Amino acid sequence: MVQQFTNLAHKAWSIKYGLDTVEENSHAFHIPALLRTKSGSLKERAHAWQQKVAQAEADLAAIQIQIDAHAYRLYGLDEEDRLFIEENFGAGLLEDTGDIEQSEALDL
Repeated sequence: MVQQFTNLAHKAWSIKYGLDTVEENSHAFHIPALLRTKSGSLKERAHAWQQKVAQAEADLAAIQIQIDAHAYRLYGLDEEDRLFIEENFGAGLLEDTGDIEQSEALDL
């Protein structure tokens, strides 16, 4: 079970790291997104990068689902418990505030 978590976490880290290689403020920065490919018009390069980001986000969402499923199993939570947790404490609690400082003030 630990190896499964390790593999999923490493895969997620690798995907995020790949996206960070085009972020100038990141330690992983390598090259601007539109320069990653050597050919094609600016429009084609932008479209290719958008597709890469969309695929990365889909892959990360799939990994999160797998990690959640493993965690629910480890804690012995059934479907009813899972639904209660996701409805009442699910992702979006911090996203709804739009302000990290506000969440810190709430001691989240």
